[in-house]
Amino acid sequence: MKNIHIGLSIYKSILIILILITFTCLFFQFIINPQNYISIICPSRSFVQLTGIITTIISSILLILFTLNLLFNRNRGITINEKGVIVNMNVFDKQNILIEWSNIKSIERIEYYNQNLIIIYLKNNDVFFNKINNRINLFMHKYSLKTLGSPITFTSRALKIKNNDELEQLLQDSFNEFKKKNKEVKPDRSDLNINHKLLRLE
Repeated sequence: MKNIHIGLSIYKSILIILILITFTCLFFQFIINPQNYISIICPSRSFVQLTGIITTIISSILLILFTLNLLFNRNRGITINEKGVIVNMNVFDKQNILIEWSNIKSIERIEYYNQNLIIIYLKNNDVFFNKINNRINLFMHKYSLKTLGSPITFTSRALKIKNNDELEQLLQDSFNEFKKKNKEVKPDRSDLNINHKLLRLE
């Protein structure tokens, strides 16, 4: 099995940054012009401003982290090799944690809040958790396990690959290749039974 690395797409990443900038500017309007956004959901100026402050802070943090991630972490992405998969797309994650093929139960795709996600289900989640030394990253993976049933979820949205279909197929093909190479040869029980009876007759 050859090594495959799928890095971050600059064009897709720039698009995500522009979307984050748009949302940040929109939420900032809640702070400076709260009277324009009073509604049933936001019934007062103070409530609109508080909502604007919280959402602006969150979107600004995401914008900064994603921008720094794009500028200084060019090796981020997904790496596939004969030992397993390395999913390094989290802005809080500075490790390259290997997810061994032997610990993977299945690779599936689900829809979650209109997002098309690829999920890697593990045989033993603790093996993966024990490799994480970042508390924020550990919390995010455990939250993913609680909500989605697996600590490892991702999408092709920011990667140099066409879509989730292509990414999932690549992962499935590599996983199947590993299973084929490491398939255990089960002994023929009928032969064992015959040999046992012959021994008893002797």
